[in-house]
Amino acid sequence: MGKLAVLKFGRGSFASGFPVTLRLGNEGEPATLELDGSLPSSPSLVELAETWQFSYRSRGILSFRQLKAPSAQVTRQRSSLVTVAKDWVEVMNDWLNSDRAFQPIRDQLLKAISSGEDVRLVIQAEQLELWQLPWHLWNLLQDHSNADVTFSLAAFAAPVVQPQSVKNRIRILVLLGDSTNIDIQTDLRLLTQQLPQAEIYIPTEVQREQLCNDLWQQSWDILFFAGHSSSQFNEGRFYLDQEIYLTIDDLRYALQRAIANGLQLAIFNSCDGLELARALADIQLPAAIVMRERIPDEAAQKFLHYFLDTFAHTQQPLHLAVREAREKLHTALDDKYPCASWLPIFCQSPASLPVSWYSLSSPPPTSSLIGAQAKEDGSAIVSPITSNITPKASSQPSITRWIVLVMSFVVASGVMGVRSLGGLRGLELKMFDHLMLLRPFEGSDPRLVVIQITDDDVQEQIRNREPGDGSLRDRTLKKLLKILDQHQPRVIGIDLLRDQPITPQHPDLHTRLLDSQKAPIIGICKHSDFQRNPPTFGTPRPPSIPIERTGFSDLTYDFDKVIRRQLLKLDLPVSRCESSDSFALQVAVHHLRKTGIKPKYLPDNTLQLGLITFNRLENHAAGYQNSSLVNPKINQILLNYRPYQKLEQIANSIPLQKVLDQQFNPSFIKDRIVLIGRTDTDYHLTPYAEQSALQTPGVYIHAQAVSQILAAVLDERRLVSWMPAWGDFLWIWIWAAAGGILTWRTVFSHNSRWLRGVGLLLGIALLYFWCWFFILWITLLFPLVPALIAFLTTSWLTTGLHQLQLRQFTRKHTSTEHTPNSIANFNHE
Repeated sequence: MGKLAVLKFGRGSFASGFPVTLRLGNEGEPATLELDGSLPSSPSLVELAETWQFSYRSRGILSFRQLKAPSAQVTRQRSSLVTVAKDWVEVMNDWLNSDRAFQPIRDQLLKAISSGEDVRLVIQAEQLELWQLPWHLWNLLQDHSNADVTFSLAAFAAPVVQPQSVKNRIRILVLLGDSTNIDIQTDLRLLTQQLPQAEIYIPTEVQREQLCNDLWQQSWDILFFAGHSSSQFNEGRFYLDQEIYLTIDDLRYALQRAIANGLQLAIFNSCDGLELARALADIQLPAAIVMRERIPDEAAQKFLHYFLDTFAHTQQPLHLAVREAREKLHTALDDKYPCASWLPIFCQSPASLPVSWYSLSSPPPTSSLIGAQAKEDGSAIVSPITSNITPKASSQPSITRWIVLVMSFVVASGVMGVRSLGGLRGLELKMFDHLMLLRPFEGSDPRLVVIQITDDDVQEQIRNREPGDGSLRDRTLKKLLKILDQHQPRVIGIDLLRDQPITPQHPDLHTRLLDSQKAPIIGICKHSDFQRNPPTFGTPRPPSIPIERTGFSDLTYDFDKVIRRQLLKLDLPVSRCESSDSFALQVAVHHLRKTGIKPKYLPDNTLQLGLITFNRLENHAAGYQNSSLVNPKINQILLNYRPYQKLEQIANSIPLQKVLDQQFNPSFIKDRIVLIGRTDTDYHLTPYAEQSALQTPGVYIHAQAVSQILAAVLDERRLVSWMPAWGDFLWIWIWAAAGGILTWRTVFSHNSRWLRGVGLLLGIALLYFWCWFFILWITLLFPLVPALIAFLTTSWLTTGLHQLQLRQFTRKHTSTEHTPNSIANFNHE
């Protein structure tokens, strides 16, 4: 059975110390050893806990299982969190290993753990500050895989459980709560895939009254919740949606009845659950697993996968299954999410015996009935599916090819309808990203060079700023332009908001900005700078740069904050930004003028440069159906990114200080487009950088946009194009018909499910290949997701229609060829 060691903490604090009592014995038996001791004060543990929590939470991202993401991203170095964590663990070990009054307790624990038996160490304390310590990293436990820590309140009692009838399946009540910004369907998939022998019940709509009824009237073994939760105002909350939440106290009586009916374990795969654990322990739930802090979505799913894999497929008790899952999580994700493996907390009172998967389940009853369900009296009910009646081949039901084609037309129309309402927008945009990511690298654009203004450069500007200076000191900008002019760039673009006049000390800078004889300087304004100018709209252009050499710097985001589109023209008469052309367009146009190419606008305001027409984005392309992002008044195109994994693969880059020190290759500047911008801020998400650590500075987004225009006009690099609306429908209908006809041929003609499965896989692979081929070679975007949905839906409907007809035929055939006596004899057998 193993040993039980209970460390009971009395009233105390980290400021004054704690009295501690050790009770040691076998599980399910009275303690055979009791020792009193104490632990000294350690205020630094409280300080380190607060520092760790602040450092950990400052790394919050949208995928964290919290109700709302932080209002601003706080970027901190990973090493800072790791350092704080190491200091905290070191101080905790010193605290537990240094005091003489605690040494006898430690020696007895070491002796019990070293015996090789499983040891459950229970930290019994009312103070949640003690629960928050990383006890699993106590050096007494780390080298012994047969022991782990659980937590319990100081006051506990064994729950009174009513006698249960024999059951052959473990029953799990699954609650799927608020899923804002997280993927809880993966949790459900893990449960169903890894617990195939369990009976999983998912309420169609989680409401307090219905949930109480389910807990009260039925018996459950495990309660599982996935979604958002939090510990605030000294209570644990788990959210049904963004506004509605429940507490354990709301369900107290229903949960107590469920515990009496056999509920043994609650798993809250959600954030910040210590208060939930305290409340569950207070109502004497035998065991609970929660997360001590906010947890990344990926880490929550990985932990659940590892835990289920160990718990459901081995005989290990719960606390050791949690330990093994925690250790696997450490190996898999602690480099990506430091301290993620610290988060799972297992709570179980000393009065409850260790729980394993096999202790929850009972062996299934045996029966000699084959192909039938056993009744209580020993008889059976024949299942039509298992009946060995086979209809004659000549009279089997059939579906004609025309029925399949009509059904595929209806399915394609339905998919187009859902698509037109924006129902597939998110999936289509993600698939567009995926296909774009599959393209090979092209190398940086040799026409471009980016001068990077780093954080060190910005700090230098702040220390030496003169009155009236902009984001880059006038003196620095003057020196930079003078150096660039020596090497004869073709165009200079300054991606910096400079709405203040040039300081009087630098009149020659004003003259240079106005000069059109040398390399033209393109400045920026901004249409939508609400934070900078709350009473008005936008930020004006630099006073020293004329309007014909100014472009707006606004970037356009999709609903998921990813930039996939490039603005060309935007006319907002109420804006303080006077330019209707984008910064990238202005830079590209001034470059092309040197080659004799000038912009031309068609009657519908579509841009034409040379022989290339920049077709405006339409509201049926790439998943932008029923979207306010596609506006007839906005001239925009899809952004055909140069594939990259690092910024230097977009354009050559030179730090500002190296230019000022003239430590660069002059060939990088001559006849090049020079873009100047900050790389320490203004980060954006792109299909190539959807993680916070890989965001792309705005100046490089502009570089991508400039490169797209120039490459299309000068290099015949294709722009991203799309099918007309009728072409999309035809494509979707073709694949809907393919799914139906493939199923019709494989199932009806050959009666082979295996052949149908292989055919569907080959069809999906072929659809994927053609969409990849077109985006790779001719940059033509075909609707993959709608076609895939239509393909599978028609296949499913064709199969379902066949099964329905076959079931009706079988019922009719059975009633005419088999008597009641023959059925009775079958039941008896």
